[in-house]
Amino acid sequence: MSFPQAHLHTDECNEFAKTYFTCIEESGFIKWLGHCEDSYRMMKNCFKKERLLKAEANHIKARQRNEETRRRISEYYAKEKSKAA
Repeated sequence: MSFPQAHLHTDECNEFAKTYFTCIEESGFIKWLGHCEDSYRMMKNCFKKERLLKAEANHIKARQRNEETRRRISEYYAKEKSKAA
């Protein structure tokens, strides 16, 4: 079974996902008894790590964007104040 969202994840996480989905395909009834639980846990932990790294990167970008916006606003008001004077 191919992992449907492979393009969204790193190679490391794709390997964990491939291992999990292969286990699900090949295990039959025993998968319902927790046979694939370890590979599932590794896959979910890897996805969580990716998500947290992406959120941190977005937080940094947002902070930079907000600082730039504040700078532009203060420049605009300084320019308007000098025109009025």
